[in-house]
Amino acid sequence: MVLAKNLTSAFCSFVLCSHFPLRLHIQLTMLTFTLFSRRVSLTFGFFFVLALTTLADNRLGVLSLALCVAHELGHLIAMKDLGATLSEIRFYGGGIKITASRLSDLPTLSQTLIYLSGPLVNAAIWLIAPPPAGRMSLVLAALNLLPVGYFDGGRLVSLLFGDRAGKILSAIFSGILIFGIFIFAFKSPSSISPSSLMTCGFVLLSLIFDSI
Repeated sequence: MVLAKNLTSAFCSFVLCSHFPLRLHIQLTMLTFTLFSRRVSLTFGFFFVLALTTLADNRLGVLSLALCVAHELGHLIAMKDLGATLSEIRFYGGGIKITASRLSDLPTLSQTLIYLSGPLVNAAIWLIAPPPAGRMSLVLAALNLLPVGYFDGGRLVSLLFGDRAGKILSAIFSGILIFGIFIFAFKSPSSISPSSLMTCGFVLLSLIFDSI
């Protein structure tokens, strides 16, 4: 049961100079502002998933968010060192997503290192942190390396083998991932709480539509 909670919390989980201008406006489903000349967006989906994860297990919810932040910090450090410029940080139902300008202008090796930097940070945490943080960090690294959508693995496949191969593998692995989660939920109903199942479902929708 503990492992199931770790897995679902880690899945739900799959920053940051010069001036300090703060421009704030609220859209129907999104809070957007400019911080340190960077665009920051928070969607309704992010807060919804955070609330559901907290209902499942407050400590694991906070830990999942911390591991996601560590993952993105790995990307940000690599981007700074390799010459990419951060343009946006987005907190949404699928997790935390960062966007870089001029990334495609960098050499293939530099782009590859940027995509791998986040999972490598999670792998390093797995080596030094006790459970459940270590296990959750390893699961987060493995999930991000799947060739799915905007995951690091999906971006790597598109970078190395082209967009067509990336889309095909993304569709295949997305189907396998969704099917596996629902099979696990039906086979082990007592191992996963309703709030965890709702969280996983909402995260999947966020990853598919990339907008909530």
